[in-house]
Amino acid sequence: MDTKHNSFIYFLLECIIMGLCYLLTWYVVRKYLFVYVWTADTGTSFRPFYFISLGLIPIYLCVHKLYHLYNLKSFTNTWNEFITVCKADFISVVLFEMILYFGGRNDYVFMFPNSFSVCFFLISTLMIIIGRKCIFAFTRTSTTQR
Repeated sequence: MDTKHNSFIYFLLECIIMGLCYLLTWYVVRKYLFVYVWTADTGTSFRPFYFISLGLIPIYLCVHKLYHLYNLKSFTNTWNEFITVCKADFISVVLFEMILYFGGRNDYVFMFPNSFSVCFFLISTLMIIIGRKCIFAFTRTSTTQR
Protein backbone atom coordinates (compact mmCIF):
# COMPACT_ATOMS: atom_id res chain seq x y z
CA MET A 1 0.00 0.00 0.00
CA ASP A 2 1.17 3.50 -0.63
CA THR A 3 1.96 6.02 2.08
CA LYS A 4 -1.04 8.25 1.39
CA HIS A 5 -3.39 5.29 1.71
CA ASN A 6 -1.74 4.23 5.00
CA SER A 7 -2.05 7.74 6.39
CA PHE A 8 -5.75 7.79 5.61
CA ILE A 9 -6.23 4.36 7.21
CA TYR A 10 -4.42 5.50 10.39
CA PHE A 11 -6.47 8.68 10.53
CA LEU A 12 -9.73 6.78 10.05
CA LEU A 13 -8.65 4.24 12.65
CA GLU A 14 -7.83 6.96 15.16
CA CYS A 15 -11.16 8.70 14.58
CA ILE A 16 -12.96 5.45 15.34
CA ILE A 17 -10.72 4.76 18.34
CA MET A 18 -11.27 8.27 19.73
CA GLY A 19 -15.03 7.83 19.46
CA LEU A 20 -14.84 4.49 21.28
CA CYS A 21 -12.50 5.95 23.91
CA TYR A 22 -14.91 8.82 24.44
CA LEU A 23 -17.83 6.47 25.05
CA LEU A 24 -15.82 4.12 27.26
CA THR A 25 -14.40 6.99 29.30
CA TRP A 26 -17.84 8.46 29.94
CA TYR A 27 -19.08 5.05 30.99
CA VAL A 28 -16.21 4.63 33.48
CA VAL A 29 -16.43 8.19 34.80
CA ARG A 30 -20.19 8.14 35.28
CA LYS A 31 -20.25 4.65 36.73
CA TYR A 32 -17.25 4.78 39.08
CA LEU A 33 -15.50 8.15 39.39
CA PHE A 34 -17.84 11.10 39.02
CA VAL A 35 -18.98 12.80 42.20
CA TYR A 36 -22.51 13.91 41.51
CA VAL A 37 -23.07 17.57 42.13
CA TRP A 38 -26.66 18.70 41.97
CA THR A 39 -27.25 22.41 41.89
CA ALA A 40 -30.02 24.62 40.67
CA ASP A 41 -27.82 25.79 37.80
CA THR A 42 -26.84 22.42 36.35
CA GLY A 43 -29.75 20.20 37.31
CA THR A 44 -29.42 16.49 36.70
CA SER A 45 -28.50 16.59 33.01
CA PHE A 46 -25.13 15.36 31.82
CA ARG A 47 -25.70 16.72 28.31
CA PRO A 48 -23.57 19.89 28.82
CA PHE A 49 -20.69 17.77 30.14
CA TYR A 50 -20.93 15.53 27.05
CA PHE A 51 -20.77 18.53 24.73
CA ILE A 52 -17.85 20.09 26.60
CA SER A 53 -15.84 16.88 26.47
CA LEU A 54 -16.44 16.43 22.73
CA GLY A 55 -13.86 19.18 22.25
CA LEU A 56 -11.17 16.77 23.38
CA ILE A 57 -11.46 14.56 20.27
CA PRO A 58 -10.44 17.21 17.68
CA ILE A 59 -7.64 18.37 19.99
CA TYR A 60 -6.28 14.82 20.09
CA LEU A 61 -6.53 14.35 16.34
CA CYS A 62 -4.78 17.68 15.61
CA VAL A 63 -1.94 17.01 18.04
CA HIS A 64 -1.49 13.51 16.61
CA LYS A 65 -1.25 15.07 13.15
CA LEU A 66 1.42 17.49 14.42
CA TYR A 67 3.43 14.53 15.77
CA HIS A 68 3.15 12.72 12.39
CA LEU A 69 1.41 9.75 13.97
CA TYR A 70 -0.43 8.96 10.74
CA ASN A 71 2.78 8.06 8.91
CA LEU A 72 3.78 4.41 9.13
CA LYS A 73 7.41 4.95 8.13
CA SER A 74 8.13 7.44 10.89
CA PHE A 75 7.99 4.72 13.57
CA THR A 76 10.13 1.66 13.30
CA ASN A 77 10.94 1.39 17.00
CA THR A 78 8.11 0.28 19.29
CA TRP A 79 9.29 2.32 22.29
CA ASN A 80 9.72 5.43 20.16
CA GLU A 81 6.15 5.08 18.95
CA PHE A 82 4.82 4.51 22.48
CA ILE A 83 6.66 7.53 23.89
CA THR A 84 5.49 9.75 21.03
CA VAL A 85 1.86 8.68 21.47
CA CYS A 86 2.14 9.35 25.23
CA LYS A 87 3.61 12.81 24.60
CA ALA A 88 0.92 13.71 22.09
CA ASP A 89 -1.85 12.47 24.38
CA PHE A 90 -0.39 14.31 27.38
CA ILE A 91 -0.19 17.57 25.44
CA SER A 92 -3.80 17.10 24.30
CA VAL A 93 -4.97 16.62 27.89
CA VAL A 94 -3.03 19.67 29.05
CA LEU A 95 -4.58 21.80 26.28
CA PHE A 96 -8.05 20.55 27.19
CA GLU A 97 -7.50 21.24 30.89
CA MET A 98 -6.24 24.75 30.08
CA ILE A 99 -9.41 25.40 28.09
CA LEU A 100 -11.44 24.19 31.07
CA TYR A 101 -9.41 26.33 33.46
CA PHE A 102 -9.85 29.51 31.43
CA GLY A 103 -13.55 28.79 30.95
CA GLY A 104 -14.04 28.17 34.67
CA ARG A 105 -16.57 30.95 35.16
CA ASN A 106 -19.23 28.80 33.53
CA ASP A 107 -20.88 26.47 36.07
CA TYR A 108 -20.75 23.46 33.78
CA VAL A 109 -17.09 23.96 33.00
CA PHE A 110 -16.30 24.61 36.67
CA MET A 111 -17.92 21.31 37.72
CA PHE A 112 -16.49 19.26 34.84
CA PRO A 113 -14.97 16.05 36.26
CA ASN A 114 -11.17 16.14 36.08
CA SER A 115 -11.16 12.37 36.28
CA PHE A 116 -12.49 12.38 32.70
CA SER A 117 -9.23 13.78 31.31
CA VAL A 118 -7.07 11.30 33.18
CA CYS A 119 -9.25 8.34 32.17
CA PHE A 120 -9.37 9.51 28.57
CA PHE A 121 -5.57 9.79 28.50
CA LEU A 122 -5.07 6.26 29.82
CA ILE A 123 -7.78 4.61 27.73
CA SER A 124 -6.89 6.40 24.50
CA THR A 125 -3.16 5.73 24.82
CA LEU A 126 -3.76 2.04 25.39
CA MET A 127 -6.31 1.71 22.59
CA ILE A 128 -4.24 3.70 20.08
CA ILE A 129 -1.16 1.55 20.68
CA ILE A 130 -3.22 -1.65 20.33
CA GLY A 131 -4.94 -0.33 17.20
CA ARG A 132 -1.67 0.73 15.59
CA LYS A 133 -0.10 -2.65 16.32
CA CYS A 134 -3.07 -4.44 14.77
CA ILE A 135 -3.05 -2.35 11.61
CA PHE A 136 0.75 -2.60 11.36
CA ALA A 137 0.52 -6.39 11.59
CA PHE A 138 -2.27 -6.40 8.98
CA THR A 139 -0.34 -4.20 6.53
CA ARG A 140 2.82 -6.26 7.07
CA THR A 141 1.02 -9.54 6.31
CA SER A 142 -0.77 -8.08 3.30
CA THR A 143 2.53 -6.88 1.79
CA THR A 144 4.34 -10.16 2.43
CA GLN A 145 1.56 -12.19 0.79
CA ARG A 146 2.03 -10.35 -2.51
